[in-house]
Amino acid sequence: SRMGAWNIRGSDVSVTMDLLIHDADLVLSLFSSDDFTVTKASAKMVHTRLPDEISADIVMADGGSAHLISSRTHDGRDRKMIIDYPSGRISIDFVARTFENSTGFDINEDFASTEIGGDPLGANVTAFIEAAMGLREGPVIDGEAGLRALKLVRAIDRAAGF
Repeated sequence: SRMGAWNIRGSDVSVTMDLLIHDADLVLSLFSSDDFTVTKASAKMVHTRLPDEISADIVMADGGSAHLISSRTHDGRDRKMIIDYPSGRISIDFVARTFENSTGFDINEDFASTEIGGDPLGANVTAFIEAAMGLREGPVIDGEAGLRALKLVRAIDRAAGF
């Protein structure tokens, strides 16, 4: 889920393009296939003529599934992800920078205290600048990944009737 309070910034596009696109990118990075079907989607207009709240169910060709929700009409800021595996669950709170892991997977529990975990936006900007200056080989997220996320959010908007 990616929830935020109303802000005019980004209101010229649907909430899928404004907020949900980040979660779409995360979801696509977790699966081995880029083929998906949006099985259900619903949207609500609150402040604009475009979706300000959206919910979508996606089934991936490799058998995985995702439930995505996003709102720019929420009372506060909420960024969470739950990933269920046969061996357990990983719950991530991106705002508090905490997680719970019952999967047995080896995950760095001190990630929030690393340079990237402590300031993810700053680390992202630094990586972009380094890529632009030729100091690193390409961006962290390339154009192909961005296009895949764009295709998914456009499919969600269409499935919701927009």
